[in-house]
Amino acid sequence: MCDNLFNNDTIMSTYDDASLIMFPSGYKEDKIYSLKPTDGSGDLTFTRASTATRVNSDGLIETASVLGSEEITNGDFDGNANNWTLDSGVTYGDNNLVFATDSNQKATQTQTFTVGKTYRVSIELVAYTSGIITVRMGSVPQVITTDIGVKTWDIIATGNLARIEGTFGIGVSATIDNVSVKEVITNNVPRIDYTGGGCGKLLLEPQRTNLFTYSSEFDNAAWTLSRTSAFGSGSVVNAAISPDGTQNAEYIQQQAGQTNSGGVFLLYTMTVGVTYTLSVYAKRKEQNAMRIGAAAGVAGLGLFASFDLVNGVIGNVSSGLTTKIEDYGNGWYRCSVTFTKVDATGNALFLYQTDSPTSTTAVPLDGVYIWGAQLEAGSYSTSLIPTTSTAVTRLADAASKTGISSLIGQTEGVMFLDFVLSQNEFSVGTNISLNDGTASNRIIIGKSSSSNKLNTFIQKTTGQGSIVTSFDAIVGQRYKCAISYKLNDIKFYVNGVLIGVDTVAEIPLCSKMSFDSADGSSPFYGNFQNIILFPSALSDNQLADLTGGNKTTFNALAEFYGYQIL
Repeated sequence: MCDNLFNNDTIMSTYDDASLIMFPSGYKEDKIYSLKPTDGSGDLTFTRASTATRVNSDGLIETASVLGSEEITNGDFDGNANNWTLDSGVTYGDNNLVFATDSNQKATQTQTFTVGKTYRVSIELVAYTSGIITVRMGSVPQVITTDIGVKTWDIIATGNLARIEGTFGIGVSATIDNVSVKEVITNNVPRIDYTGGGCGKLLLEPQRTNLFTYSSEFDNAAWTLSRTSAFGSGSVVNAAISPDGTQNAEYIQQQAGQTNSGGVFLLYTMTVGVTYTLSVYAKRKEQNAMRIGAAAGVAGLGLFASFDLVNGVIGNVSSGLTTKIEDYGNGWYRCSVTFTKVDATGNALFLYQTDSPTSTTAVPLDGVYIWGAQLEAGSYSTSLIPTTSTAVTRLADAASKTGISSLIGQTEGVMFLDFVLSQNEFSVGTNISLNDGTASNRIIIGKSSSSNKLNTFIQKTTGQGSIVTSFDAIVGQRYKCAISYKLNDIKFYVNGVLIGVDTVAEIPLCSKMSFDSADGSSPFYGNFQNIILFPSALSDNQLADLTGGNKTTFNALAEFYGYQIL
C-alpha cells in the first residue's frame, strides 16, 4: 500500500488549493505525468540518453521501457487486409490469416524499421493443426509454439520486412490474427521504482559505469575460480530464479577438500585514490554467510565484509570498508562494499568467498546463488547496470519543467517535497529549485556543498532568505519538506516540525522547476515520492499537516481527481 499525502479533512482544502501535484505513476518517453493540472501543462520533462533498470511493482528488476506506436498496418486483417502481400498458400479468413499449404508460404508487410533497434512483436495463434509458423523482422526468425494464444517476442530488427511464414516442407495448417509490432523504447524513459515496496518513486541517479564486462555470467572466462567448484558436481548456471524473475542465477560452491576460502574473482586494475563500490546479489543455498571484498589496501591487503544471507545482516567488516545489505525478496540480498584503492598492488575483486570453511570432506561444500555483479566508481551502489560483453555506462537522470509561471506562486507560495536522498558524497550540493532558468532568481530546498544540513535559500538577484536545519541530512532517510514564502516571511517545515523562519527576503519571479540549482549545478540524486506547489502561502497548521504524518491513501486522492494511473 502506498504511503499517503493528507487526511480526509484536508483533501477538500489544502490539496484542492495546490496548483501542481506530481506523484510518480503515469509516464511515457521524455515525460512524467502530474496529477494536477490534468491538461498536461504540469507534466515534467525527463531525459537520460541511455537505458537503465528499475524495480517494478512486482518487485522484479527490469529495464525501464515504453512501447512506441504501432508499426503494422491492418494487423487485425479487417477487410481482407490489403496492406499485406500473400503467397499463394496463404489466404484471408474471417478477419484473420489462414495458412494451409505443404510448401514455404508467407505473408509480408514492408515498413521502415530501424536495423539494430528492438521491437516487441506479438501474434495471436487462433487455431492450429500442424506445421510450424515463424515470424521475423529481416533475417532472424522466431518460432511460434503450437499453443493457442498470444505469442510475444522482443526482436532486434535486421531489415524492413515483417514476415509471417509457414516452415518449408512441413504441412502447415494454422490461423493467425492480431499482428502487432512496436518499438521498445529504453532511452529517456523515467524510472518509477518500487524498491522496498509501497508507492512508486521517481528514481534519479548520476552517471555510472559497470566496469565488470559480464555482470551475471560467472562461467565466462573473464571470471576466475579459486578453490571453488562452480559449474560441476551440482553447481550449475541458470540454477535459480534471480531478482529479474528469470532462471539465470548461478550457483557457486566450495571445492571439496579445501579449508581455505574459495570463490570467484576478477583481476581488475583499479586506480589508486579512487573510491569504488562493489556489489552483488546473493541468496543462500546451503551456506548461511558469504564474503565479498577487494585487494585494495596497503601492499594489496585484502579487505572483506561478511554478509548473513539468512537474517540479512552484516557480520565482520575490515577497517576501511563501508558496507550495505538490502533485501530484494525471495531470499535475495544485494550486498555491497565501498572502499578507496590505497596503492597499486593487488587488484583482485572477490564477489564470493566461503565464510571461514573448516571441512575437508571429499564432497563439495556448501554454496550460494549469485547474480548481478557491479563495480562502479563512486561512494555508494546505484541501480544494476547489466553487462554481457563490455563495460556499460548509464547516463545521468534529469527532470525539469519550464513555462509554469502560472503554477508557481510569484509573490507568495509553497514548495513541498517528499524525497529520500541517495547521494552521500556530501562535498557535492544537491538541490531542487524554482527558478527563472538562471541562478539569479531561485527558491531552493536542498543540501549545500559546505554542509550536510538540509536548508532553504531564496535569491532575487542577490542572496536573500536562508534557513539551515540543525541536523544532518541522512542518506536513506525520508524527508517531507515545505518552504512557505512571501515578502519577509519565510518558513521551513521538515517532517511536521517548524525548522526555522526568515523575516528578510524578497520573492523572485520564477517560471521553471528543476532538480538542480537552476544552473545545472548541484543536481538532486535520490527518489521522489511527490512534489506539490501552492500559489499561496499556507498556515502553520497546514504546513505541519502537509509535512507530518496525517495522511490518506493515494488511491483516494487519485479517485477524487479522476486520475487514471497508466
